[in-house]
Amino acid sequence: MASNDVEKFTEMNLNQMIEDMKKLVEMESPSDRPDLLKAISSTISEMIGERLNIKAEVVEIEGSSPAIAARIGNGGILFLCHYDTVHPAGTLEQIPFSVSDGIVRGPGIYDMKGGIVKTIWAIKYILSSLKKNIPFTVLITPDEEVGSVKSLPILMREAKNSKVAIVMEPNLNGNIKKGRKGVADFRIQARGIAAHAGVEPEKGASAILELARAVISASRLQDIPKGTTLNVGIIRGGTATNVVPEFAEAQIDVRVWTLEEFERVRKGLNAISGIDPRVTLSVSGGLNRPPMMPSAEGEKIFSRILRIASELGMQMDAISVGGGSDGNIIAPIGIPVIDGMGMSGGGAHSRNEHADITNLPLEMEFLVRTILEVSRI
Repeated sequence: MASNDVEKFTEMNLNQMIEDMKKLVEMESPSDRPDLLKAISSTISEMIGERLNIKAEVVEIEGSSPAIAARIGNGGILFLCHYDTVHPAGTLEQIPFSVSDGIVRGPGIYDMKGGIVKTIWAIKYILSSLKKNIPFTVLITPDEEVGSVKSLPILMREAKNSKVAIVMEPNLNGNIKKGRKGVADFRIQARGIAAHAGVEPEKGASAILELARAVISASRLQDIPKGTTLNVGIIRGGTATNVVPEFAEAQIDVRVWTLEEFERVRKGLNAISGIDPRVTLSVSGGLNRPPMMPSAEGEKIFSRILRIASELGMQMDAISVGGGSDGNIIAPIGIPVIDGMGMSGGGAHSRNEHADITNLPLEMEFLVRTILEVSRI
């Protein structure tokens, strides 16, 4: 393979790649809309068939929309993608798909519909231009943004049958990802006694007041120097301003680098006690994604990959980040996980979400060479 063959291939097909991105972005796919998820899964299956001449498998998932799998041979490389997004239906009207000065905008373009397209076209180059049938599986799931709970069995099954995983989540400032924090979700609920706030407030026991005290206690478990964070992202409770609230709850996002820190936080949350004996506090939840850290074998692979980037003149490092992915889920199996091989850009999960395709030909060259490198494992 000549040093810039992939770049030429990408430049020649860039308009079609952008059209593929447009097609996926303009099919909104929030995690909580099975009708929209079902529709885009069919489109992705068709796209795989058209681009790769491979019949995609529709993998039914109980209680969820289907996953899409495309494969050649058994084992080999597992590419992980997801087609659900955090953006609610209707976001497209506010931030329509657009391309200007190398910046592509639209809900889900960065995280991670652009990554799906990038995966398909990298494999297309390998199959059509290099005529190499490297064993691989592309798995595209419908629920990554909500914890991959339903997809877990198929993720584990495919990972156990693979030698290495490439996660097509976006990169971060041009850097790939070798480590991710573990992610846990907790819920604190308070149940008190309702009463008229004006006539007989003394007969009430405020769930909201007790929950507020519990949230303050929970916040003390955060340890920034250790990388342990707690974010109370949602609080709800009460029925009216003139009613002492009978119920309230808080939902907490926890991020940790180690399982030891997770256990400390879990025990701390469960040890929180109230002041008002008439209000009952309960804590539920747990770890949904364990920490992902590279093994000694993984570090060697990252060293080889970064050497490729250096040869291409790319400024890149393998970093550890706070966000979770499906890489967290499969890493404990023991296979090397290379994460953040998707799009460049920024604004994930926001109205400023965008992909930067200015250097896409070079990034495609890097991706293809990485695939060929790890296929030798």
